[in-house]
Amino acid sequence: MPSYNIELNNKAVTGTKEYTLQLRITVERKHVRIKLDYSITKGQFNSKPQHNKYVRQSHSKYKIINNYIDDKIQEAKNAAKELSD
Repeated sequence: MPSYNIELNNKAVTGTKEYTLQLRITVERKHVRIKLDYSITKGQFNSKPQHNKYVRQSHSKYKIINNYIDDKIQEAKNAAKELSD
C-alpha cells in the first residue's frame, strides 16, 4: 500500500529563501518525488501536519496551497487505484 507525504526540496529556489514543495510517494520502500507548483520558506512548512494543514497560516495563500496539495494527493491515490485494478 503506497504512502503519500509532502516535503520540501533540499535546495532553495535560486535567488530566494523558498523551497519547492514535493509529493513523495513510497511503494515497497521505493520513493518517487513529484514537484508541485508552489514554493514556501522552511518556517511556513508544517512537517507534522494535522488535518492536512501542510502550510502554516503565516503564508498569505495557505488555503489555496493546502487545497492544491490535497487535490494532488487524491490524484495520486486515484492513479494508484486504477493501476492496481
